[in-house]
Amino acid sequence: MTSMEPNGTALAARSNGESMKPRDIATRSIAGVLVPDTPLISRAIEYARVHSESYLFNHVMRSWLFAVSIARQRKVAHDAEVLAVATLLHDLGLAKAFSGPLRFEVEGANAARRFAQSESVDGRRAQLIWDGVALNSTPSLGLHKEIEVALAKNFAGSALDGVKVSAKNLMTDLHASADYRANLIVVMAKRAVNAANA
Repeated sequence: MTSMEPNGTALAARSNGESMKPRDIATRSIAGVLVPDTPLISRAIEYARVHSESYLFNHVMRSWLFAVSIARQRKVAHDAEVLAVATLLHDLGLAKAFSGPLRFEVEGANAARRFAQSESVDGRRAQLIWDGVALNSTPSLGLHKEIEVALAKNFAGSALDGVKVSAKNLMTDLHASADYRANLIVVMAKRAVNAANA
């Protein structure tokens, strides 16, 4: 079992078809990563953009791209919308609009659940979104929850093992080839994640 995987129960439940069945979801490419494209995810992206400083919005978008890449690379069945909303809204508690007396993770989780409920997300999925946001800074707990919560929490450098960046839109010049730059992106991302977790 890797550091990314939650307890075997969540994975076993998903593989038995419990709760989340795969369905066809439209996709689009963001920064070379194929991501699900649903109205709920689009509204979550816009909600994060409206309520976050640009650096924070960029952070949550990168976090979502990593989570999607990790799930794809590890072939983990999951609810793409729950993963997207939880990851995209995981730092709402840092925004002034959602500050309050509780820990920022809980304030953010409450805001994310309100967003989900306003979008008619059912209670179980809204709870998974709340868990994903509230447990954001406590991966030792999140890794033992449902797979969507675990994926939203797994930001160890090793989680990027096997993730490939396409060289297609990268520049080749005197200093480096596009392939070199693509590899460098993954190497530097691993270093940044490991440094942030140190």
